[in-house]
Amino acid sequence: MENISHKNKKLYIFIIISGYSWIGKSAIQKNYIIFQEAQQLEKNKEYSKAIGKYEEAATKGDPASLVALGNIYYYGKIVSQDYTKALGYFEKAAKHKNAEGYKNLGVMHQSGFGTTVNLKKAYDSYLMAAKLGNSEAEFNLASMYMSGFGASQDFKEAMKWFEKSAAQGNSNAMCQIAYIKGIGLDGSKGNMKLAMEWYKKAAELKNSEAMVTLGNMYWMSYGVKQDYNEAFKWYKKAESLGSQEAICNIGLMYENGFGVEKNISKALSFYKKAADMGDSVAQNHYMRLKTQ
Repeated sequence: MENISHKNKKLYIFIIISGYSWIGKSAIQKNYIIFQEAQQLEKNKEYSKAIGKYEEAATKGDPASLVALGNIYYYGKIVSQDYTKALGYFEKAAKHKNAEGYKNLGVMHQSGFGTTVNLKKAYDSYLMAAKLGNSEAEFNLASMYMSGFGASQDFKEAMKWFEKSAAQGNSNAMCQIAYIKGIGLDGSKGNMKLAMEWYKKAAELKNSEAMVTLGNMYWMSYGVKQDYNEAFKWYKKAESLGSQEAICNIGLMYENGFGVEKNISKALSFYKKAADMGDSVAQNHYMRLKTQ
């Protein structure tokens, strides 16, 4: 859950106006000034004062400040973590028809943090947030339809919400669209070329999962002519974003001489790097190669 306090002015104003249009313009402006002060205090690491300012605006019904307080207690970075308090703030924000508040409620009801797991409430909260245009809620709602966990499995309905989320720049949604279209889960004919286009869109937004998948497609010739050089290129891009899988795959390429000159020393180095990051596959490769 992204901290609302880090959103820009335009989004804040949208949240306020869409959240409770009955508040007068003057009250909105005053709340925004207080919210800005709280943001600056938080940026300056004056956390106690920042919380005080958020609370000042929150008591006046400011949904952005309610969400900010909820996030503060949810993450527990500047106060003791308290899911119950976080839930309370998100509930108050949702009462103002605040999209972020609804979405965060969905996360908590789905995970059981601060409450018992309730997939019906999670679904309803995501749906309310999605109808208000929240990209993360659209993605989470689509994921429920995709998995059948929290909603009846429906790939067409999943696609609808993934597309809405992707239209707002959600790269994870783009990856899911690519997967669905690639194998035709939505009833369409599988189209790997279209899938690749969606993965490339996600990769342009620095999505490492999309980069790794593109590397795999070029390596394994999934919907495209095999090209080790292209595979290596995409893995290197993903490596720069810290992808363990990409780093492990680069090790495999060096070990086998795929697209690069065979180099066992470099293979071991990449395996160890991924292994040190917690990648179990890389750990096995490292131990296997080291003992040969």
